[in-house]
Amino acid sequence: MALLQAFGIWFQLVNIADENVAMRARRRIERDGGPDRLAGTFAHAIAAAAAAGLDAAAVGRIVGALDVRPTLTAFPTEAKRVTVLEIHRRVYRSLVTSSRRAGRRGNASAWLARCATRSTCSG
Repeated sequence: MALLQAFGIWFQLVNIADENVAMRARRRIERDGGPDRLAGTFAHAIAAAAAAGLDAAAVGRIVGALDVRPTLTAFPTEAKRVTVLEIHRRVYRSLVTSSRRAGRRGNASAWLARCATRSTCSG
């Protein structure tokens, strides 16, 4: 059972590191090309509409006709206790701080290896 828990924790740490890498990539795309370069964002959709020849009034009419409603599902894809989320947040913030302090980008593997052998994940 302890081995399964260790693997579960390891995969959670890998997912946190992956989220960190994805966020840095997103910020790099925004910095280098602008927010309209990120597919799936409102800025990207508006830029695509402008490139297709739609003017601001046409986009305004389309947006005004949208009907947006929240959707609740019976089976949440990932339900976690608040305490677990807080721990994940601390680990993520530590990863970001450590990465900035080290002055390197995208090298989460070494940090995860150090983190896995200690009781805390700082620096």
